[in-house]
Amino acid sequence: MRIWVIKTGEPIPYLPEEAQDRFLRSGQMVRTLLAAGHDVTWWSARFYHQKKSMRAAPSDTLIPGTGNTPASDAVASPDIFLLNSLGYRRHIGPARLIDHAQLARGFARHAPTLARPGLIVASWPTIELADAAVRFGAQHGIPVVLDIRDLWPDIIYAKLNTILPFRTNGFLLRYERMGRRSFRGAHGVTGLSQGMIDWARDRFGGTGVDRVFHQSMTPPQLDDTTRSAARAWWRTKGVDLDAPKTRLVWSGSLVPETDGRTLLAALDALPPKVAREIEVILCGTGSLVPEIEALAARAPHVVYAGWVEADRLAALTEASHIGLLCYLDRFDFRNSVPNKVVDYCAGSMRILTNLGGEVPRLLDGTGTVIPYPTGDVAGLGAILTQIAIDAERYRVKHPPARAAFDAHFDTRRVLADYVTYVEELART
Repeated sequence: MRIWVIKTGEPIPYLPEEAQDRFLRSGQMVRTLLAAGHDVTWWSARFYHQKKSMRAAPSDTLIPGTGNTPASDAVASPDIFLLNSLGYRRHIGPARLIDHAQLARGFARHAPTLARPGLIVASWPTIELADAAVRFGAQHGIPVVLDIRDLWPDIIYAKLNTILPFRTNGFLLRYERMGRRSFRGAHGVTGLSQGMIDWARDRFGGTGVDRVFHQSMTPPQLDDTTRSAARAWWRTKGVDLDAPKTRLVWSGSLVPETDGRTLLAALDALPPKVAREIEVILCGTGSLVPEIEALAARAPHVVYAGWVEADRLAALTEASHIGLLCYLDRFDFRNSVPNKVVDYCAGSMRILTNLGGEVPRLLDGTGTVIPYPTGDVAGLGAILTQIAIDAERYRVKHPPARAAFDAHFDTRRVLADYVTYVEELART
């Protein structure tokens, strides 16, 4: 079967200049569908969202892949169609809205020129491309699945409401119309969590064959040489992974749009007798880094490691006990399961978090989640103190977290179920 996957904003590791990038959700879907024997066309944009630059590959023309059965030793690869657009610098602004409208117009213009697929999978957002895919599918009798990746336009409203002196909910009438038309016209809806699917159906209506496919990964496997080199690197950072400490880890974006400052204040307030029992390692980049570096300079129990490559992060996870998930307890985060949950569960780690919603619901009964109230420095400090003094409970791996990973997040299981879902939907 020929399948179109429509997703911008992800690396395309099939392109030579992105060959070293990781396969993210849509890329994993494409790769799995090819392996299952399907012909795949990946629609994306010439503008590369992560790097805010134009790709070198040509736009508005089909870049042929090897198909699902390459004639030589070449890796199976999809056809790729990069739509042309203006590009943008800011995440929210007129240029991005213009860019997305151009992508949708380009898709509507070029889609009729290609061999028609048996199924279309379109990511939401972008709203305009998803809407264009549903309209094209309706015109030609092609089933369309919407894969919810973020809660647009509500997340746009939430950001605008912090800037403007009036509430903007429902203000983007064009997006409201597209949302209703898209979700009511889609044959199925998938999402990273049940909360995302429920949000879509509550907001825009529609019926279809809905299914949750959580973010997934293949657990890293380190050989002895790689592990030894990674542990040696950590020693250069002042981290002895064999030291008898309860180790807590945060890896990701270190920005103020999280509950990171609550964590930093709580760590700063810990008495020395408590602090010496734990080690908190923060990995990543972002505008909170100067505050983190200042704390690490005066607090021996806090280490800032900067950006850390995958093998070194895997070695750290192997030797750590608790993952930190200090987000804003906002509606979009409550309705999702962040990537870090997947990483921490793969590493058999408990998760210290302020998030309500999907994360505690999904992990209910496993004892994995250690909750704390958003913004409560004293409350978080009390929990950190308990973690520090109860080494018997917290200075160990947590097997139920890994069992949750195996059940919900293992790429092999998630993507095998995804292929079955796509094939069954195409037959109905």
